[in-house]
Amino acid sequence: MLTHLWMTGKLERVAGIILGKFTDDSYDSNTFSMEQVMRDRFEPLGIPTLRGAMIGHIEDKTVVPIGIQARLDVDAGTLTLLEAAVN
Repeated sequence: MLTHLWMTGKLERVAGIILGKFTDDSYDSNTFSMEQVMRDRFEPLGIPTLRGAMIGHIEDKTVVPIGIQARLDVDAGTLTLLEAAVN
């Protein structure tokens, strides 16, 4: 799925990417590591990318609203919502 988004140019329209915490990012020596895949896909875009956020298919996850303005600070590891998610 990530490769499809990358090949179709969809990732060129994003301002930043937040990746959840991967529960099994082990790999064998015949495949690429998760870190290598992420670096190969996201570094050429030149956008902030945060990996390891407590979102996704894990326990103790944080709900992140879609479609509102937010500020991503990769150095601090924070996402600040700039508007209300609900009325």
